[in-house]
Amino acid sequence: MGETARKKRSAARPEAAKGQKTTAPAEAAAGGAVRPRRKNLILDQNRIDRARAALGAATETETITRALDQAIDLAAFRAELDAGWAKVGGKGGIENVFDDPEALDWSGFADVFPSRAAKSARRRQPGAGRG
Repeated sequence: MGETARKKRSAARPEAAKGQKTTAPAEAAAGGAVRPRRKNLILDQNRIDRARAALGAATETETITRALDQAIDLAAFRAELDAGWAKVGGKGGIENVFDDPEALDWSGFADVFPSRAAKSARRRQPGAGRG
């Protein structure tokens, strides 16, 4: 291959986006900027459109990039939660009221849960609701 052909191929390659630096893979794993790479993926267009609307992204590329960033952030957040629960688990001091439906007061939710609100109201009346 001649010198001219090499220069043309080199000039045709997309470089990093304007103002974006390129880094080695180790730096990229640590959060550094990476040169974008072209990918050919088969994706559900409906999902892309819904994600684009939800994320307020201008382009499909931005949509996918932001969705991937959020997936990475979510995984890190879940790991932090798991570590936190592991630290406090079994220490006591937390009352689980959700295992005892009678302990909850549903009266403020009459329009959403009418049967539960009625039971809550009966429990508050002395001698009512007990058979």
